[in-house]
Amino acid sequence: TAGTFGNTSSASTTFTMGKGAATIYANGTSSGSSGGGSSCTSVSGYVQSFTGTASYCSTSGTLTDRRDDQKYTVRKINGKWWMTRNLAIGCNGSGTSYGSSVSSKSLTSTYSNVSSSWSTPMALLSTPANSDSPGGFTTAAMQCSSTYGAWYNYKAATAGTISGSSNTTNATYDICPKRWRLFTSSESDGLISAIGSSPSNFKPVAGGHYVGGATMSNKYGLWWSSTSYSGTYRIRLTYTPSKTLESGAYDRYNGSFVRCIHT
Repeated sequence: TAGTFGNTSSASTTFTMGKGAATIYANGTSSGSSGGGSSCTSVSGYVQSFTGTASYCSTSGTLTDRRDDQKYTVRKINGKWWMTRNLAIGCNGSGTSYGSSVSSKSLTSTYSNVSSSWSTPMALLSTPANSDSPGGFTTAAMQCSSTYGAWYNYKAATAGTISGSSNTTNATYDICPKRWRLFTSSESDGLISAIGSSPSNFKPVAGGHYVGGATMSNKYGLWWSSTSYSGTYRIRLTYTPSKTLESGAYDRYNGSFVRCIHT
């Protein structure tokens, strides 16, 4: 006997039949098939294992970072998979808790977008020299928040690869998980074109940035890109008080958020 069995109220359903075809539903979504039905893959699992190319059941989901068990929401926007939660590698939290203190993590190329081993810094952006010139150009520093995740100066965001008071090299390596990286200015421009005037799918937060040892511009959200603007400036994606996304350029010694994009 062939037939279809649906259960739209429970998270999982077990359906056994001797012969014929069946389609099994969980919460009304096709999650598997027998005898020629269609199937899709949930957006779940580890960040580092996510391919971005499967037939997904949704354009959003939650992935876990193998490095510290932090969980990150992700969404496909304008053809790209973006993190929609601020990175917090190097903070003492796990799961959906960011943590409020730094906790140095050793990053390797097995699970991180680095070419050689590097440890997240213990130096703090609340020390003025680490989020101001000239110290912030040469000292990797970060700051953790249980509300916003982490701010990183650019040397920290790029796993120590972009340093010095004059450096125009675009970043290739960074603290993102393996298979993910800092977005480029053209990718942030594409995001702005797609949802800049209504960015709720990006889940932006207005946490400001670190300058001279203190948070500033708390009505804004700011995220580093991989793209150089000048020897001292980098392109950043900006969430404005008018609740729109825009592009800007800021000093590398400042502390800003990181959100990664799938490669």
